[in-house]
Amino acid sequence: MSIFSLSNGVITLTVKHKGAEISSIKNAAGMEFMWQPQGSIYWQRQSPLLFPIVGKLKENQYVVNGVRYPMTQHGFVRDMIFDFIGKTSTQLIYWIKDNTETQKQYPSLFELRVIYTLIDNKVSVRYLVKNIDTIPMYFTIGGHPAFKCPMREGDIFQDYYLEFEKEETVSRRYLEGGLIGDRIEPLLENTAILPMHIDLFREDAIILTDLQSRKVSLKSHKHDHSVTVDFTDFPYLGIWNQPGAPFVCIEPWKGLADTLSASGEIKDKPGIITLEPQKKYECEYFIEVV
Repeated sequence: MSIFSLSNGVITLTVKHKGAEISSIKNAAGMEFMWQPQGSIYWQRQSPLLFPIVGKLKENQYVVNGVRYPMTQHGFVRDMIFDFIGKTSTQLIYWIKDNTETQKQYPSLFELRVIYTLIDNKVSVRYLVKNIDTIPMYFTIGGHPAFKCPMREGDIFQDYYLEFEKEETVSRRYLEGGLIGDRIEPLLENTAILPMHIDLFREDAIILTDLQSRKVSLKSHKHDHSVTVDFTDFPYLGIWNQPGAPFVCIEPWKGLADTLSASGEIKDKPGIITLEPQKKYECEYFIEVV
């Protein structure tokens, strides 16, 4: 699998051509922060790009302009081979566009760039979508990076916690068969701390739609290393772990899975973005490692 690496002396970033997916972020001492699935019985992805949908569609299909199309959870871009179009001392740039295969699932004509930029101990992840069609396109987009948890040998999952930028009183939206159901339960009550434990994820991902915080950090009670995700541009946050697996996904989302009562019209999908012909849409999140 083709990969490129980039280093600024503080961190080293490695990205795959498939999905333009981050496969490694290391500090100057060589400490790895990204989940490494090689030989694992768990999830084999590391940081998939979610496009043109986030989450699952009701009956794995949707309607746009009166035509019904099939599409699986999180869209198809995560499995596409991106063209590598540029490297500077601080950036890696990847690009794809629609093709005959994507048009079977998604009729819009589009271009998508993923631009990674190193800024000291941070990685900027920037998405640039262009509608090259003659009609509006409808989409959502999001990240799904998986971070090692535990980060060090000898630690256990329960040594870790998420610390939000602000104290939060927020509820969790529950999924039913991958779709957002009616069940909503309190998750945080006047606290910034969410302890990690396996039971958190027994019923799939944690979905947060009303956070005041725009940053969240994965930290340990046993050391000072951490990962912070700044999702300022993204209204929703997903947090996910496959129970028993040594990782935590912190996922900036522009959209959400369909609800149980979804109409099937893509225009009605939560968080849907409408992009007019020949217009561009851009968003960015940051990963900071310490």
